[in-house]
Amino acid sequence: MLCGGNFVNQVCAINALAFVAPAFESVDHAAGGNPDSVLDNGFALLRRLSSGNQCATLLIDALQPKTKSADIEFCVGDVLRSEEFGWHGVVYGWSESCEMSEAWVQQHLKGGGDKAFYRLLCDDGQLRYVPQAAHHRVRAPLKVRRDVGDKEAQLAYRYLQLFFVDYDAAAAAYVPNTHLARRFPETRAAVADAAAA
Repeated sequence: MLCGGNFVNQVCAINALAFVAPAFESVDHAAGGNPDSVLDNGFALLRRLSSGNQCATLLIDALQPKTKSADIEFCVGDVLRSEEFGWHGVVYGWSESCEMSEAWVQQHLKGGGDKAFYRLLCDDGQLRYVPQAAHHRVRAPLKVRRDVGDKEAQLAYRYLQLFFVDYDAAAAAYVPNTHLARRFPETRAAVADAAAA
């Protein structure tokens, strides 16, 4: 398994070698290097190493495939429509609980919390974080709005090309790129294939 616990330990060990070894190798003890400053530098490096290991662990966790629970209704690649605002967006990520601040929750979730949240690339070129309850699935490709500026339209098309490789008309969903499909393996086409088997 690529991102298992052993892999995390290996990354942390590599971090240790990268941060600590060069610092201690550069001290010339024979030329009268001050032991106190060597210790101070060593402790400073260990603090940086701890921070680097925390970052490595977060990065590795972020690369782990996510498994959908029953609370996640939509798949990466689905096109959704906002019932409140009318815009459309393609799902490029989801979470089972809100990842935003309490202030964001107070401003955007007036009716209380929701069980699922989605990251959307919208038809106006904006990236949005939205609750599941306020959206429904549309079985058509995303059409960039004509009332947005050229810059926003170009941005929307760039994001579409970045996140997705094609639109699958049979599944009525976009096909995520390799990295997105690895992170969110339960795409609309994968769900349809599993149901057919």
